[in-house]
Amino acid sequence: MKVELNADVEARIRKLVEAGQFPSIEAAVNYGASLLHEQLAERDRKLEDLRATLAASIAEGGHHSADEALAYLAGQRAARRQP
Repeated sequence: MKVELNADVEARIRKLVEAGQFPSIEAAVNYGASLLHEQLAERDRKLEDLRATLAASIAEGGHHSADEALAYLAGQRAARRQP
């Protein structure tokens, strides 16, 4: 497979290779792809856990709407992003 990187990404990867962090550009890209895969898998696990929690709450007679739950989660994300 041939992949073209934008100039900024390629330059950063080249610096990592030149610094000895990776033996080649391909190794660095493979490492990055592995990290991306892990992050997406973790996101999927968290979403599944959230869905299960919401389903259990609804089954127990939870009184918050989906919109209220989403607004709460958005607030939590925003709070985590603040320094």
